[in-house]
Amino acid sequence: MVQQAISYLVNQPGATGTAQALVRVDNALAAKDQDGVDVATVQQAKMDLKAGNVDAARPLLQDSISAATAALKPATGEETGTKTVVPPFQGTVSLSGMDWVLLILSMLAAVGGAVLVYLLRPKENLRALTGDILAARARLANESDAPSSGREDNVR
Repeated sequence: MVQQAISYLVNQPGATGTAQALVRVDNALAAKDQDGVDVATVQQAKMDLKAGNVDAARPLLQDSISAATAALKPATGEETGTKTVVPPFQGTVSLSGMDWVLLILSMLAAVGGAVLVYLLRPKENLRALTGDILAARARLANESDAPSSGREDNVR
């Protein structure tokens, strides 16, 4: 029950999870078999939950069952510790008519995109553009280093 309370606090944050956790904590306190559970810590966690202090209650709940969980040997191999068996996933054998339509449309979109990329690419490649920029910078640097002609109308 304490583990279920912790699960509600983790997986359903908010008032709903806190209310469900309080129900599980009450059930754990009322249970006849409380071996491995620190009842005083669970009661403190219950008071924190009632006060709305979930962040303080969760570690207390975890500490209250730490002795019981430490005594458990870890699961190995196919021993998962649960009796729940999930049925195997059954895939579909063939595609329906709508599946085929969507598949063909997506393939046409991919081919159309590739054609547009080829047709709308720039005429110059990146290396040529970089060369043009470097050449323009070099011309500007040479113009600024050249002596002025002595005319005053070249003021910038």
